[in-house]
Amino acid sequence: MENEFKLDINIPQKNIENMARQVIREIIESNIQEVMKKINIEQIVEGKIKGSINSKISKTIETSIKKMISEIKYDVNKNINKEVKKIILEEVQKKPLSGNIYLKIGNVETDYDDY
Repeated sequence: MENEFKLDINIPQKNIENMARQVIREIIESNIQEVMKKINIEQIVEGKIKGSINSKISKTIETSIKKMISEIKYDVNKNINKEVKKIILEEVQKKPLSGNIYLKIGNVETDYDDY
C-alpha cells in the first residue's frame, strides 16, 4: 500500500516560480480588497473638493479685498489732495503771494506747479 500513494515532486523551476507569483498576487489582491473596504472614497473625494473650493474662495476674496482697499486708498488720497488744494488756494487768494514765490506742498498739486 505504501507504493500507491507516491507523490511526484518533480516540478520544473519555471512552474514553481509561476505558482509562487500567483500565490503572492492573490495575497496582495486580498489585502488590497480588505483595505478598500475600510477606505471611505466618498469622504476622501468630498474632503478634496471642499478643500479645493475653500482655497479658491479664500484666494478670490483676498484678491478682491486687496483690490478694493487699493481703490479706496486711491480715492481717499485723491479727495484729500483735492480738498487740501482747495484750502491752499483759498488761503492764497486771501493773501496773494508776491514776486516769484510759488507754493508747492508735498504731493498736493496747485495751479502754481506748472511754473
